[in-house]
Parts: sequence; structure tokens; C-alpha cells
Amino acid sequence: MPDQLLSGVKVLDLTHYISGPYCTKLLADYGADIIKVERPGTGDGARRLGPFFKDHAHPEVSGLFLHLNTNKRGVTLNLKSSVGVRLFKELVRWADVMVENFRPGVVRRLGLHYQELRRVNPRLLMVSISNFGQTGPYRDFELEEIIGYAMGGMMHATGLPDREPLKLGGRVGLYQAGSMAALATVTALYGCRAASCGDYIDISIMETQAGSIDRRANAILAYQYTGETFPRREPNPLTRHRPCRDGYIEMWGVGSFLGRLVEAMGRPDLLEETGISSLGQVYDLQNAEAFEENVLAWCLGHTKGEIWRLAQDARVPSGPVNSTKELMADPHFRERGFWSKVYHTYTGELEYPGRPFVPSETCWRVRRPAPLLGQHNMEIFCGRFGYSSSELAKIREMGVI
Repeated sequence: MPDQLLSGVKVLDLTHYISGPYCTKLLADYGADIIKVERPGTGDGARRLGPFFKDHAHPEVSGLFLHLNTNKRGVTLNLKSSVGVRLFKELVRWADVMVENFRPGVVRRLGLHYQELRRVNPRLLMVSISNFGQTGPYRDFELEEIIGYAMGGMMHATGLPDREPLKLGGRVGLYQAGSMAALATVTALYGCRAASCGDYIDISIMETQAGSIDRRANAILAYQYTGETFPRREPNPLTRHRPCRDGYIEMWGVGSFLGRLVEAMGRPDLLEETGISSLGQVYDLQNAEAFEENVLAWCLGHTKGEIWRLAQDARVPSGPVNSTKELMADPHFRERGFWSKVYHTYTGELEYPGRPFVPSETCWRVRRPAPLLGQHNMEIFCGRFGYSSSELAKIREMGVI
């Protein structure tokens, strides 16, 4: 049994920003040997995105970059130079997997497309992540997270019915695309090793959104059954976060959970008193307002911890609205060892979000922090490929690394 699940897997990482680096981070954090290739001088564009350590904008202290690139070694290469391409192909010979997320056509213009690289390494698995995939009429179109959410179908159903559509917060779509790319990589690698061959995987960020479990897949199937689309609706007044003594609590109080909620409150008579006695009456605004007045009064008399315990004892889905500080201090995640301490030259020791799943027979650990720009040039090119320090210095003077 290997020390880690992906120990021995060698990955060449030609990714930047979020979706590609998250894919390779998942592989690296479970043991894959990752060499990240960045542009000399500037590196991955995520280095220029915040938040920055102590609000000091510097390419080595981007929180986004540091999080997405743990357990990777980093080199710099100018892939527009013939020497840079030659060095890159030496890395390709070493690798089992190459992951890239340039715009479609870029790797072909650089002479690094799959048909060329498979001549260098016939067993190479190459994974390309792009906005709309490598083919089709939208292939070269630009895309951002909010646009992908809109085109994926569910912005049409998010928000109030008399207002403009809304997007859910964050960059969930890009992380989901990275997760799907990691799954595709591991799955394809398993098949390639069994068949002693290489393969090429085309990941479309847009298609990972249209087919995601974030309501889109259900909506697409429902449309085929009924011909109807999900409309924007007024939110159910009984599914909301409510103020309490020390913050807010989130509780799911609809359907069968309504009876459990009034049990948690010690008010089993409240449904009948306010006229809410069945699921069909939940959306009656007058009944809901009367019911909500009682729930709010109860919440304001308790802390969110007290409410959460009572609600959970009654099996009501619920949880406190935590600040980041409260989340990081939460004893449950502390006990499970979710947070991982990472020491970085520029930031010192910080705590990072940890593993997404826990294997029982192998370990998960942070072996190294995100690399400094070009940090491992000498280790890789001299130590692994035999270049002398003087040759490396000359290559650097040429602007190749």
C-alpha cells in the first residue's frame, strides 16, 4: 500500500487561476508529484488576485494562489522560445499526466498539442480544461463565473420574480470544474495504465455547470417531462435565517420539519394556533407571518448555540451562521483535523482548509507550501535532467526561465 493514494503519479501542471490549479491541487494533496510550470517574471495570474497576506499585494502572498498550489514544485519556462519548448518536452517524457487550461488553440500554436506530445511520450494522459471545450461554435468565446452560471440555466430561477435574475455567490462553478477534471484525470489514468496507452481528455467548464447537481440537471430533466422552466419565486418565509441573541441561526422549517420545529420550541400547539397545519398552507402569507412572529420571539430569547442544540435534538436541519473566526474555532472540525498548518517563507505558519475526504489506509498531508516563482528550477533542471548550474544561468540570461 502506498503512503498516499496517488504516490508515484507524475503530473505536469500547465494551469493558471482556479479551475486547473484546483484540479492539480487535489491530485497533489493526495500524493501526486506535481511540477507546476509558470511564465518567467509574472507566473500564474492567481498570484495577482487577493486576498493578500496582511493586505500587502505581492505575488508570493496571494491567499488564492497559496491555497491552490500546496504540494507542488514550481519551475518557470518561456514556452514561446525553442529552448523552452525543448525543456518542456523533457518534462513531458517524465510525466504520466499533463493538465492545461489555456484557451483552445494556444497549445497547438506553441507546438505542444496532444498529437505532438504523444510522440514524445506515447503513454501521456493530457487533460485540457477550457470555457466551452475544444470544439464547437463557442470554442473561442470568453467566459466568467457569472456568465457560466447564467448560461447554465439556473440564474433564470434565482432571485425574486419581479426583479432581475441573480447569481449565487463565489466561484463555485470553477471549483466544480476543477473537481470534475480531477475525477476525469484519475479515472482516465486508471484506464490508460490498464491498457498501456495514453489519452486526451476535453473538459468544458460550461458543460460541468449545465450538468451539475446544483439544480441544473434536475431542471433540464424536468423541462423534458413538462416543457416548463423553473420560475423565480418568492422565498418561502419559513426557510430563512433568523436573528438570535448572539447572531443568526439557519433552520429548515417546512413540510414535515414544521412539526419538529415547534417541538424544539416547546410549542406543539403553534401550528394549529397560527393556521398552519399542512404543507399546502405554508405559503399562505398571513399564516406564515403569524407563525414567524412566534419563531422570532423564541429565537431572540436564545443564543444560536442553544437554538441549534434544541433544533438538532428535534431533528430539524439547522446550523449557526458562523463568522470565519467561529468556523475556524469550531471544535468538530478541530477534532477531525480539518485545518492544516502550512509554513511559507513569506507568510510564516498559517492554517489552510484541509482534505475533502479521509482515506482510512493511506494518509493525507501537506508536504510543502505553494512554490515561490521558479523556486525549483535548479532542483528540476539540474538535479533531474542533468543541466549544470552554468548552463542554467545561461538559459536564465536568455529569458527562457
